[in-house]
Amino acid sequence: LISRVAHEAAEKGILMFCSAGNEGSGQWGKITFPSDASDVLTVGAVTEDKKKSVFSSVGFTADYRVKPDVVALGSGSCVIDPRGNYAGGTSFATPILAGLGVCLWQALPRLSNKEIIALLQQVSSQAKRPDAELGYGIPNVYKAYKKGLEYAGNKR
Repeated sequence: LISRVAHEAAEKGILMFCSAGNEGSGQWGKITFPSDASDVLTVGAVTEDKKKSVFSSVGFTADYRVKPDVVALGSGSCVIDPRGNYAGGTSFATPILAGLGVCLWQALPRLSNKEIIALLQQVSSQAKRPDAELGYGIPNVYKAYKKGLEYAGNKR
């Protein structure tokens, strides 16, 4: 149900970011709901070395779509818990990318939510060979902006 609602929100033009989940080192291992929804940007987590975080859930979806779509820093993120320890997880990687994605959309308002997602996928480190662990990889938001300017200019 939650995945269908997330998909419906995306269909209405909302740019949805979703955590892939932290099941990577558990028995399930796979992405969690609603990260399997289509037209939702699912974010996994990586380490400072750009490797998949152990806990980050993996894809693909049941119908073989690439998930997570992209990844961001989730291990050793600059988030401190109440005890003063560094916290991590896909729940921290997702807002990092959501902030960048929303700024990108604000700079490119002629693009739709789905075009912003496609743009981020196209400029990611594994765009040519997405996989079930990192999806399309780490997005280069500056490249997305430059490419988006060209695309939006031709979209009048």
